[in-house]
Amino acid sequence: MFFKRNLCYLLSAILMMTSCTPKVGEAPPQVEQQKLNKTQCLSGLQSVVESFFAGEATDAAVTSGWDCASTAIKTFKKYVYGRTGDRFEATELSDFLKKNFLEASSPEITPALREEFMRIKQLFLGGNINYVTRAELDKILSILGNLQDISLRLNPYMKLITQKWTIAGSTHLQNDILYFEKASDEIQDAARALANIILENNQSYELDHFATFLREFSKFSQRAWPLAEEIERDMPVVKKIKKAISGGDPDSIGPADWRSFVLLGARGYLQYLRYYYFIKSAAEMGSSIRLGYLARSLEDLLGAFQDLVEQKPKDPVCGTSNSSCISKQEIDDILKTFSDIWQDFHTSDKLVDEVMKLKKIYFGGSDGTITSRDFERGKNKVGKLKFVVEKFLPYFQVYSLEWDRANYDTASAEQYFNEAQLSLQGSGESFGALLEESYNLENLASLLSEVARLYPLQDPSKDPNSHPALVMKKMVPLVKDMKNIIFSDGNGLVKKNQWSLFLKFSANFYNTYLFHYYFLKQETYGTAPFLEAFQKITDKVLNIAKDVVLLKKNQTLPIDEIKTLAKDMSSVGYIPPGLAPDSIDQLVKVVLNRVLWPAELRLNGTIPNGITPVSIENTRLEIKIWYETEKYLYSLTASPLNPADLQAQVAKKLKDAKISAELRTGLSEVSLMLTDGVPQPIDSEGHLIITNIGKLTYNTVSISRLNINRFAGRVFIRAATTDLNRLKSYEGIDLKEAQEFFDLIRPVVVELGLLEEKNTVFMQSRFREANIFSAHSNGDAYVNFQEMTDMVGMILSGIAVNDMFRKDIMAACGPVKSQDETYVQESCIRKIYIDKTASYMTATPEYIKYFKQLQPDEYSGFLANILKAAGHIPNNDENVNMLDADLVPHVFQYLEMTLAKFDANKNGVIDLDEAKVAYPSFKGILMELTKDQTLIKEKDLLALFTYILHYGKPPDGVSDYLFKWLPWKSDPDKWEVASDRKQLAGILGYIADQVAKNNAKNLTLISKENEDAIRNDPNYKEND
Repeated sequence: MFFKRNLCYLLSAILMMTSCTPKVGEAPPQVEQQKLNKTQCLSGLQSVVESFFAGEATDAAVTSGWDCASTAIKTFKKYVYGRTGDRFEATELSDFLKKNFLEASSPEITPALREEFMRIKQLFLGGNINYVTRAELDKILSILGNLQDISLRLNPYMKLITQKWTIAGSTHLQNDILYFEKASDEIQDAARALANIILENNQSYELDHFATFLREFSKFSQRAWPLAEEIERDMPVVKKIKKAISGGDPDSIGPADWRSFVLLGARGYLQYLRYYYFIKSAAEMGSSIRLGYLARSLEDLLGAFQDLVEQKPKDPVCGTSNSSCISKQEIDDILKTFSDIWQDFHTSDKLVDEVMKLKKIYFGGSDGTITSRDFERGKNKVGKLKFVVEKFLPYFQVYSLEWDRANYDTASAEQYFNEAQLSLQGSGESFGALLEESYNLENLASLLSEVARLYPLQDPSKDPNSHPALVMKKMVPLVKDMKNIIFSDGNGLVKKNQWSLFLKFSANFYNTYLFHYYFLKQETYGTAPFLEAFQKITDKVLNIAKDVVLLKKNQTLPIDEIKTLAKDMSSVGYIPPGLAPDSIDQLVKVVLNRVLWPAELRLNGTIPNGITPVSIENTRLEIKIWYETEKYLYSLTASPLNPADLQAQVAKKLKDAKISAELRTGLSEVSLMLTDGVPQPIDSEGHLIITNIGKLTYNTVSISRLNINRFAGRVFIRAATTDLNRLKSYEGIDLKEAQEFFDLIRPVVVELGLLEEKNTVFMQSRFREANIFSAHSNGDAYVNFQEMTDMVGMILSGIAVNDMFRKDIMAACGPVKSQDETYVQESCIRKIYIDKTASYMTATPEYIKYFKQLQPDEYSGFLANILKAAGHIPNNDENVNMLDADLVPHVFQYLEMTLAKFDANKNGVIDLDEAKVAYPSFKGILMELTKDQTLIKEKDLLALFTYILHYGKPPDGVSDYLFKWLPWKSDPDKWEVASDRKQLAGILGYIADQVAKNNAKNLTLISKENEDAIRNDPNYKEND
């Protein structure tokens, strides 16, 4: 009510009529009271005004109100006289209002308010600012007629204008739309008519006066008007916008500016009303209607700017045609004024420069100006843009990571997501067709840097580099790389004719991320849903890769482009940091030419040095083998199966002629793993369960790990082998092949801190361990498929066990850094293993029983041998390199696997009969130990093996050879073997000592010096 009442006072003053309920007071002496009674109709005018603004007034009531106002003016003119005959001074008018129409308690009309009223009077009536003439009163009567016509045309739409209208909903929505459009036409016509009234007087109006008028009128009404304060605060921005759009003096509205200024205000308010009724009302109408009205609003707004800029005075800065425009400097001035008013808003010349480059992409033209032609281009694209958004908008929740997949079952969720990804792809292509110009992606990096500088993180405790804009900036090189890979043009410029394809691929990349977010990330590894999601996402990635490759010359994505991509991936953390550029290059080369490329083609001499359709399909094949094998094994192990039953089920499936070639390959390899050897299930922590006493079963988790091990073993052998026949027969690789392949990736392993630079026998050691200690070890010259797969499983398990020990060691043992290596005291490691073995090594139950029986002094020597077997070389400081300590759980696993495999009577001791069974697995290392001497022949190796198990080490020196070894080998009936874990650890320690002694290159049982000494001994006989 307060607003309407004050509005009435305002209209009364402007039009010199009392359109609010007056308190009829004492009439001026020169006016007869009965004459003024002719204006008594004014007493009911307030209710008419109120009903008009409420949208409830009839046309008759509106007409009567204006007639009453007209009568009041005529009566005033006839009976009221000023001191100066034909005119009324401003002071006289205010006194007249005070005495006759304002309540006694009303505040004074201040000189400032009176002056601002008269400025507004001047706009509508012209003349002098200090008085109103009788001729101007006649003019008011004419204006009242115009205002009456305007108000009658607006009357049917006042509820809509004052935001009291509601849309009818879907039932009569089209009628509502038609009604709104008619209202839009009338509002714009009314704005033009009002502008024409002002234009007739050819008056200017300083914008500051409007702020003053509102402030003074707020005081007069004795109410706080937030609007008055906001307008006064924002007036500098209004001036800048006015100058940019229509030109001229920024401080005032000139006679030529009124039509565009008033029309812009009307159009702007209409856009707000469209938002208020058709966009904001999300719950009441469909998104297509909202989108349609958003598009219509955008068209109107761009059209309005186009019209206004066309009317703006021409300026040389706008180009050679000397047309009209909004310059970059004007935009910069507006934004800087924003920052002066709003402390949270920041801008800079650089920011404006970068934003104008983005403007150029969509609107075209120059990045230094915005012309009416730019607005026209933008307006003409609105329909097509609406089509793009119509495809995009229904799935916006999916793209914004706000979609609740839980509301759908799996099939429905995937169907909906597939619709969303097709929509995003189509939207990207269609939007790309709307773009006008090229864009250098380096500019995007500059824009993001400037945004981060202007809007830093508010939390000082956060890493400044975690700023979202800087995180996005880190991705720009990858985006640039992908763009260059797609178009093979080697620069950061996205050209006009590239936008559609570029955005299509960008949409596909993002779709892959979304699939991971919704379908893979939510699932637990080792479950059927994870398996299905993983298979689908890998297919998506491979399909995108193939689409890119097919665009390339010779259908090959060259190695140099992939190296660049890999280096940028390293810089943003997608590849572990710390890798030298040369190491990354080498790793890329290995992956492309050894891992992704079929071994059969490599062995035939074909090397791609890039990614080809063959590489992609080979990768797809390997993943499909894994997937189909995993899926089938899941179905078998829904309830745990013992190893024999699992093997029987796999064998049965392999007899099915209808299974796919991929499944047949996978199951054939799994069958090899289940045949003979020690079963290898894992516990819930991923630790390999090693026992020959407990009953073992495979569940889905264990079988999944076995399949992963199979996959990794297969890939390693295929990447390393040089013999196609051995590859086909699963005979595996020899040490030379393994070493040569490892040498290719060794720099990466070292730089990642997984291996000491000085460790030159890592692969030799792992090769030997696979041949001796794996579940399928056979001691020959090759690491076959089963042995390689076994080792993968043991390594993964050992890492998992060590992670627990390592955490405690690092926390309790005061690690010391020395030359980029970490050392801890051996005594502290021993204490941690004593304290935690029973908790951390539950997957080796027989070892825990043995461990609990050891005395502290026994355990000290036992662990010392284990440490040596892990690579530790004892030293005076009793420090242990943590890289060696990390291998201790692996050595324990070797011991347990040896006993589980060969301890047939399950008493924790390897006896003579069991040693004979174990001998083939150890024959290879024995041959290596004896290859450089001539005293011990190959036929003596079984005797040597049993000798070592009995004595804990080979014969050492002349005395051992003559008085222990020779009697031992000559009388097999007297062999006694009973090696427990302590003795086996001692043997491992001895071998480690020999490795260290021989500079880790060649192991030899008898040195040349000892061999000569034995031959020269008088007790030696050649036939010994």
